[in-house]
Amino acid sequence: MKKARWIRAFCAVMVLLTVVSLLSGCMVPTRHDVSYMFADRYVVGNGSCDAENVDRIEINWVDGEITLVQGDDAEVLYTEEGTGLSAAQQMHTLLENGVLYIQYCESDYRGRIPGEQKNLTLTLPAGMKIDINNVSGTIRADGIFLGAARIDTVSAQVILGEVDFSSLYVYGVSGDLTADVLRGEEMYCSTASGALRVKDMQVERPWFESVSGSAEINSMCAADFEFYTTSGDVALTMLQDFPGSINTVSGNVFLSLPTLSHVTLRYESTSGEFTTQRECVMTERNKYSFGTGTAGMIAVATTSGSLSVD
Repeated sequence: MKKARWIRAFCAVMVLLTVVSLLSGCMVPTRHDVSYMFADRYVVGNGSCDAENVDRIEINWVDGEITLVQGDDAEVLYTEEGTGLSAAQQMHTLLENGVLYIQYCESDYRGRIPGEQKNLTLTLPAGMKIDINNVSGTIRADGIFLGAARIDTVSAQVILGEVDFSSLYVYGVSGDLTADVLRGEEMYCSTASGALRVKDMQVERPWFESVSGSAEINSMCAADFEFYTTSGDVALTMLQDFPGSINTVSGNVFLSLPTLSHVTLRYESTSGEFTTQRECVMTERNKYSFGTGTAGMIAVATTSGSLSVD
């Protein structure tokens, strides 16, 4: 199946690019080999800077937790919990041309740093743009509004409470993205085996892609959506009618439609089964209308994955 080959190829490339980009700054989580340019310009340790001078924040981290906290609009604060760290082991920062760079440790440092000594807390104003490059650990945020946010990780768990954003891009290998409430214009999540689990998603254009990771959205409002998996299941509970598409190879699809739904559903599968307890009319081959069927099209395509609608 062309779609399956495309998904596998895309995810393989994304995994490779993620690992290469991360390892260019940090080699392994137990013994660190960190290198970056203009090292002599960096400042050692905790600190702060005026928010008016910062357009974007870039964090390059290896392990330990990263916690994002919303503060006032006056300054950006960055602190790590480590005690007894040498100057070389402490974080290094540089503010240049509107970008605040936060590095895990001194450039060209060779040695081991316990992950529990490298928990970073970043306090930033609402709407700040941020890029996080991380190998492992946990990334947390709650009660915060982000501008354009991008997270690249290998195995870090991304745990979000209530988060608003203009755009959110998450690229990972095995780490999951879990959230209580997500609100924003667009979200893109690509993983190899990591799952997407959201209790309440209010995102205009969500996109999820994974090889074996599953997606579970307990409450979803969108203008349009696209979900692609190879073997991962997709479970969506829609609070209102809106169009979208779901493509899997062997992953099963579970759709919960609004009580008074008026969507049209197209289901194409080689060997999967379609089941529903809802009243619907087959208007043509592989196409089913719920209610008037005028509220948009939801297209589901699988090879062997089944579709259940309630």
